[in-house]
Amino acid sequence: MNRLKRAWAIAGEPWFFYIVMSLCALVIAYAWYVVGQQVDLNQIGQDIHYKLGVMAALTAVVLGAFLGVTASHLVRRYGPTKTLPVDPDFPPTLPVDPDFPPTKMVYLQGEGAPERCACHDQVIEDGTEIWHWPQPAKLVCVKKGDAK
Repeated sequence: MNRLKRAWAIAGEPWFFYIVMSLCALVIAYAWYVVGQQVDLNQIGQDIHYKLGVMAALTAVVLGAFLGVTASHLVRRYGPTKTLPVDPDFPPTLPVDPDFPPTKMVYLQGEGAPERCACHDQVIEDGTEIWHWPQPAKLVCVKKGDAK
């Protein structure tokens, strides 16, 4: 299972995407070269229409995906950043049971859907530092610089 998680993490990396797209572009360029060598463009009225149509559609899809992902990476990197609204009651006012006080810990996702933060209702990423409220059971994000 650990290898599958690592493979999934690698597949989501930008460098992996660019390598795969480069390989796809090379295969498509080679296919265009082979078809160009076999077909005289003056006699294109035979059943090569299908092959050229499929190749043109695949080329458009691959180039569209490449340009779309590249644009989204550029926007994420250089575009405006999202900020969370500042909550004046941060950390949230939750009842504290003296026998089971809240503890600070690092969130590790187990089986099933990821947990959500009680204060922002956002998915908590693996490895994030959180407060665990045992009574009532809640997970709360840790404010940067919080020394509690």
